[in-house]
Amino acid sequence: MDQASVQQLLAEQEARFTSTINALQNDLSSLRTSISTSTSSGARAKLPNVDKFDGSLAMWEVWYPEVQAKLRIDHHALGGTEEAKFWYIYGRLEKKVQSLVSPQLQSAEVSQSYDPQELFDQLARLCDNPNAKREAQDKLYGLRQFPDQSFNYYLAAFERQIYKAGADKWSDDAKIALLRRQLNDKLKRRLRTQISMPEVYSDFVRVLQQLDTGDEASKKSSGHSGGDSRGEPMQIGKTTAAIRTLIPYEIQGESSDSGSDWD
Repeated sequence: MDQASVQQLLAEQEARFTSTINALQNDLSSLRTSISTSTSSGARAKLPNVDKFDGSLAMWEVWYPEVQAKLRIDHHALGGTEEAKFWYIYGRLEKKVQSLVSPQLQSAEVSQSYDPQELFDQLARLCDNPNAKREAQDKLYGLRQFPDQSFNYYLAAFERQIYKAGADKWSDDAKIALLRRQLNDKLKRRLRTQISMPEVYSDFVRVLQQLDTGDEASKKSSGHSGGDSRGEPMQIGKTTAAIRTLIPYEIQGESSDSGSDWD
């Protein structure tokens, strides 16, 4: 075979190879498009449906972050468009709340502009409390552990107000100082018996739980209840029990005219 024939053969093989590569690339591109379309059209929701919002401040504090998470995580499952998000929000409102935002709904229908954030903003204006942070700060500074109140019950109220007041960003020293000042006399006396105390807030809380748990064990061994006299005993980690009594303790810890932050 002469050199010209060899070069022709190589050229033909290169052409076939290039054609095969191009075909494979086209197939891969088509497969990616198919997968993307299948994912967006048949995506399954990862989070459950959000409860319908009843217009109350107490529910707004829970509902707003929950529906935001739903829209973000299940974006494709909800339709993947701003209009789909808008209608999902509207569908998770009780009838009386839907009537409050109906003028905005009509405006969106006329303009064909559906902005979920505008709907959120209107709900916030109707339901949010602009003084919530200041009121939470007042309650945080006014909290006190009752003489017969277990530390874990008190801690539930304290940490709730810490987050509502924006004090979760405080330094550990500041949170420890406030917590120490609000303890009842019995726990303060036990704290003074400790040779050294942690400087990390979470470690400091653990020491207080251990000191308080020792008292609970002593009461149980002598036949007395280990809980607060106004509620059932609470073991470490029993969050549900803490929440059931959180509201009464917060109210009892404030002045008579301050009211509950759940109103």
